[in-house]
Amino acid sequence: MVLERVFHRWDDVRQGGQVEDAIGAFERRSDVRVMGGVGPQKLQPRVSTVSLEVRFAARRQVVDDDHLVAGIEQVVDEVRADETRATGDHALHSGRSSRIDKKCKFIEWVVDCHLRKRAPDGAGLAYNAPMSANTGPSVLVTGGGGYVGSVLVPRLLGAEYCVTVLDRFFFGRQAVSLGHPKLELVAADIRDRAAVDSVLSHGRFGAVIHLACVSNDPSSEIDPEITRAINRVALEEVMLAAKRHGVPRFIYASSSSVYGIKQEPEVHEDLPLEPLTLYARYKAEGEEVLNRLCDSSFTGVSVRSATVCGYSPRLRLDLTVNILTSQALRNGKITVFGGTQMRPNIHVEDVADFYTLLLNAPADRIQGRAFNVCHSNATVMGLAEMVRSQFHPALPIEVTKTEDFRSYRVSGGRAQRELGYVPKRSLEQAVAGLKTAFDKGSIANPADIAYRNVESMKAHRDEWARASASPAGGHP
Repeated sequence: MVLERVFHRWDDVRQGGQVEDAIGAFERRSDVRVMGGVGPQKLQPRVSTVSLEVRFAARRQVVDDDHLVAGIEQVVDEVRADETRATGDHALHSGRSSRIDKKCKFIEWVVDCHLRKRAPDGAGLAYNAPMSANTGPSVLVTGGGGYVGSVLVPRLLGAEYCVTVLDRFFFGRQAVSLGHPKLELVAADIRDRAAVDSVLSHGRFGAVIHLACVSNDPSSEIDPEITRAINRVALEEVMLAAKRHGVPRFIYASSSSVYGIKQEPEVHEDLPLEPLTLYARYKAEGEEVLNRLCDSSFTGVSVRSATVCGYSPRLRLDLTVNILTSQALRNGKITVFGGTQMRPNIHVEDVADFYTLLLNAPADRIQGRAFNVCHSNATVMGLAEMVRSQFHPALPIEVTKTEDFRSYRVSGGRAQRELGYVPKRSLEQAVAGLKTAFDKGSIANPADIAYRNVESMKAHRDEWARASASPAGGHP
């Protein structure tokens, strides 16, 4: 097969595992076997030879392997021949069209893997480009492959937005590999200034939704330098780049943890910020940077979200309600550390609703402002009892001592009064959604560290650090 010939002398890439990664990613995305055998046929959006040749020509200047170029050009010739044979052959048209599309799209995967490894100064971004021309409003979502992003992105696509996701995909890209004609995935690190600049210079985006960060307090303490590079330095660079490239709206994922511990019964947005942790401090500083940049051409708004819960394609089982539900399902009991700490909570689907709402909110209502997003506040013990109520009243709850006395509670009144936003989903629905996912087998190996940011970051610390160690700030 010609693809095998393309790989034959590509030893340095094959030894680095890039080819295998590309094949595996393509197979997961399209449900076909690329190398050998006949797999199930799944029709993909059409890619014409013309569009393929145009996109390949744009990349050829940074592909320095003559054998690879020759192999790809041979496949282009095969595609043209397949298209010619398929014309007028109604009985075989569907199958041949599917094979044509698979060949075209796999060529792009091969080239992208090659560019990721070799192209200098961010020229080799790993684009998984949409298969048809985009029309309609465009949004850039940084961190769009994460817990919130993998729920938000399909929501935006369903609302007819053209979406570009810029994400390092530390936890994989399967959650957002939808094959949607209005979706583009860019595998890059927000610490890579050249990559961010390149995406923004070509996107003509109406808004940026910035979700990318080292998420939560414990993860941020693992390596303060990595946290600073991502949550503070790169954050400001993304904001500056967005404004420089004329993006009119920037929606920033802050956190309700910026308040610290408050005695007031209603923790609202006008109270002073008193962050207690590195994570909260950088989130608060990010709001300050954004507000300084706001002007008549650049609208900025910060989202102080409560602790998110519920099922997501990029699931996290290290968030309070999700932890307690997972324990009930897997262990037949719930373990509570402390129990008196207050936690604000909101369903991940409701968070996605709020980000979508902000894309069209009047600029004068959100400019330079912050909004709490919260369904309700409860103690950890109260949440454990709520989870138990969804299973069996006799389910044991064990209480263990803790040194984590972080306690947050917030009011979502401003979002309701000024934007008409009211969360639609209860915490019980979040538990029910998780239980359904477990029952259906949608959560493979719940013990895997991929569901827990702290454990995963500790295990792959070198990979997280690698981008910030690059002289150009480039992603690995």
